[in-house]
Amino acid sequence: MDPDEMIAGTDTPLMQASCTDSIKVTTLLIEAGANQDLRDDVGRTALMGAAMFGCLRVLQCLLDSGAQMDLQDSQGFSAMMFAALYNQAFAASLLLDAGAQRDLRDNGGRTALQWAAEAGNDAIEQLLLEP
Repeated sequence: MDPDEMIAGTDTPLMQASCTDSIKVTTLLIEAGANQDLRDDVGRTALMGAAMFGCLRVLQCLLDSGAQMDLQDSQGFSAMMFAALYNQAFAASLLLDAGAQRDLRDNGGRTALQWAAEAGNDAIEQLLLEP
């Protein structure tokens, strides 16, 4: 089995595992050589899915195994922006601790801080404002 084979043409097994916090499956796929930075049909990565859904164990595993944290999808969204928009404060904290950029802009010119403010995510706003 190819760990990077697209399922139904949209995502990989790693992308699916990352959105359900399946740490055992994620670990097995990474050990089998899955490309952590492979993108789906809209440019999203497994790391973005883990950040969006707050799958912290998978997020940390992907970060520890070298996933690029500042990639952006077709709309310019990064993993940090997804964490901000979906109120995933712990995911945002993990990304910041790993060195994720705070000031990336999406295609509309918005930053993660602006998305957090628009969504009313005060905890993430505070995280993003810390030095």
